[in-house]
Amino acid sequence: WSRWRRQLERSLRDRLDGLRVRGGGAPERLPHLLNVGVPGCDQAELLVSLDMEGIAVSSGSACSSGAVEPSHVLEALGEPPPDEAGTIRISFGPSTTGEQVRAAGDAIVRVVRRLRGASVAGAAGGAAVGTPDAGDGA
Repeated sequence: WSRWRRQLERSLRDRLDGLRVRGGGAPERLPHLLNVGVPGCDQAELLVSLDMEGIAVSSGSACSSGAVEPSHVLEALGEPPPDEAGTIRISFGPSTTGEQVRAAGDAIVRVVRRLRGASVAGAAGGAAVGTPDAGDGA
């Protein structure tokens, strides 16, 4: 499983600026879990969007499943609170395939880029640059 975790982690790091691998500096890691923080993405939107893409992920750490307070595990690792970055936990199992890992990576990158673009457009007060509504004649 650690092979899939390393593959997905590398893929996400290569394609997403600012990605935070939570617990990534730990000397020993569970082989079947990857927990990442995605700055610029609302956690709820990230979870729902990935679900709509057919990607089942969770938020926070397994130790805080269903909790409202920040995970004591992530706090102990010195990780920033989840409100600073959408946090997702990805689990791998005995039936996970390389194709599923690649598809999940592609979907996560697509969703994060879309959500980050939407937040930039929203902050700018409307349409993104290059769209017909942006007033640039496109």
